[in-house]
Amino acid sequence: MKSMCSMGLAMILYIRILEVGQRVLLPCDIEAVQDDSPLRISWFKDGQEAPNYIAEDVLKRGIWNGHHDISVAWAGRAVFSVLSDPARLELSKLAPADSGTYVCFVEFHRGDHKNTTSRIIVGLPPSVPMIRTVEGAVIRDKVGPLREGANLTLVCTVEKGSPPPTVLWKKNGQLISSDKYSTNSSFPGDNDEGALSILHYGPVCRRDLLHTFTCEADNVLMQTPNMLKQQKRSVSVVLDLTLSPLMVTIETALDPLNADTSAEFRCRVTGSRPAPSLHWELSGWNASRLDSFAFVEGSDSGGGDGNSTSSVLVLPLRAEDNFKNLTCIAENPLIENRTWSHVLELSIHHLPVVRLSLGNRLSESHIVEGSDVYFECSVQSHPPASEVFWSVDGRELRSNASAGVVADESFLVLRNISHRLSGLYACTAINQRGPASSNVINLAVKYAPRCVSSQPSALVYTSLERAIEVVCDVDAFPAAELNFQWMVRNTSTMQQPRTLNDFVINGSHSILQYRARSYVERSTITCWANNSIGGMLGEPCSFNIEPKGVPPPLTRCIVSNQVGAGVPPWQVFFHVQCMDERRMAEAEGETYLLQLFLAESRTLLQNKTSSTPSFHINNIPEGTECIAEISPVNEQGRGDPLRLTIQNIPPPSRLLTSSTTKVHLFSGLSAVADGCPPILLWLLCVGALRSRAIAGIRSSALVW
Repeated sequence: MKSMCSMGLAMILYIRILEVGQRVLLPCDIEAVQDDSPLRISWFKDGQEAPNYIAEDVLKRGIWNGHHDISVAWAGRAVFSVLSDPARLELSKLAPADSGTYVCFVEFHRGDHKNTTSRIIVGLPPSVPMIRTVEGAVIRDKVGPLREGANLTLVCTVEKGSPPPTVLWKKNGQLISSDKYSTNSSFPGDNDEGALSILHYGPVCRRDLLHTFTCEADNVLMQTPNMLKQQKRSVSVVLDLTLSPLMVTIETALDPLNADTSAEFRCRVTGSRPAPSLHWELSGWNASRLDSFAFVEGSDSGGGDGNSTSSVLVLPLRAEDNFKNLTCIAENPLIENRTWSHVLELSIHHLPVVRLSLGNRLSESHIVEGSDVYFECSVQSHPPASEVFWSVDGRELRSNASAGVVADESFLVLRNISHRLSGLYACTAINQRGPASSNVINLAVKYAPRCVSSQPSALVYTSLERAIEVVCDVDAFPAAELNFQWMVRNTSTMQQPRTLNDFVINGSHSILQYRARSYVERSTITCWANNSIGGMLGEPCSFNIEPKGVPPPLTRCIVSNQVGAGVPPWQVFFHVQCMDERRMAEAEGETYLLQLFLAESRTLLQNKTSSTPSFHINNIPEGTECIAEISPVNEQGRGDPLRLTIQNIPPPSRLLTSSTTKVHLFSGLSAVADGCPPILLWLLCVGALRSRAIAGIRSSALVW
């Protein structure tokens, strides 16, 4: 038998790919040339010298009646049919060892020969791959999350597959360049089946988020028609990333922001994965007083921007928050020690915030008249104030250089200040939101006392027994510390002034109890005051003391009678004379009234007036008792009367001469005669006294 290597006819190659356990039909061309017929058909595998199967026409009855000889390796599973067209060898229960080149060598009776060559591959399709970590842990569905910039390492293992499968990596269905991974031809183990491939990809970036990485295993068996109809041997994982926020922004719909209202602010964070936590700060302070809530908007579908997360803040706007920084801070819970933020400077429109203060080194409690005072008006206003003006006690105060008042938007200067400028000072600023006033400073200018009355007051008294009150009222500050001094000067006598001490102090006025020494005394009383600032400014308070009211009753009055000369009956006259010389000297402006009444009936007999307290009375009926009432009169009225009893009783003898007799009786006990002739002196006087003694009635009286 010739070996297959010596066969000179060309070979026809048939290739079959088969799975373990299947059967294969290998063709063999046995057609003869020139009416020849096959003598022997031999099947060789992989160039072996000995055939595995022989069909031989031993009896020359045709190959189809020939003898078949099968090797032990193929026994029970190889059948060669020469009746088929073409003839074919059926080999069943294939095993991987059956893979190889099969040659059907045909020898003809006339010496020709030819062969048919077939190649079969018997193997296992790849098992489903598994993606693992470098440490060997199986990854299911998702890998990560990884940080941006990290390297991704995936291990794909295919435990079975013969011939050893080829492993491919794909990203989102697209092949990854082979330089990104390395593949071992077999999986480490007890046999040469399977494969292992390691993918090195990176550094990963934001656009790789949620991309699918697929490990796909393939070998020649997967190319057969039957296998092509089956699902690919592959496994996929999705890459998850931890992403930093791309953008933090604060938005508000209000423009402008107005104080004393509430505004809604939205902080939007995009690009963060997972969703960040958000919190607010106002100029570095946690906005714990603020009402906020956070929520996630939308989702990430793989574009790499991550979720969009928002927090809505409701902020009560206050004037003091103007120009403060409102900050929204985002933190990714998987990224430690890092934050992302956006700062919004608040532009809050508010009424002016106005503060009034005294200038440096000035104390509100020690402003003295004559000093210079200045105020500072501090205005915080947004938008800026268009006008600033000053006021005192609610009235606008404007610059007046001649009065020492200088005012501008920031300062108010009061030069050589007067106490009349005391009051409640404020400054007011106006902007687009309206007017606002500052705090009020009560400027109480301290000053020395001044007399309240610009002209001396005239006071009067009515008697020496009752004191009058003289009130000295001054204007001063402070008034609680006032001291007073009183002095009096008698303007009638021009005596030296004397100090008065009978007074009390009640706040800003002092009350003096003053009693005149004479009911006609005229005096000037002067009052001074001083406080902690100084003594009296200007003239002291002066009061003119003058007598006023009806005069007091008369005293020391004498009544005398006179007998007229001539033929009897003689006419009797009475004379009334008041002799208080001191009173007469002081009784300026007084007149005197004498009224004569009948004692029994109070019938008015006579009514006389005189500029001096001296009266001459006649025409009193003989034997009549009368009452004489003498009253002092001034412009205020008539004083109380002095009452005298006068009786006209004829003498016991009418032998009296025509000489005038004047009798003075002192208290009815003594008499003095003036003008009587010496011869008749004794008789006249004795007779008169005797007659009075008999009648028991006084004819004249002296009243003290």
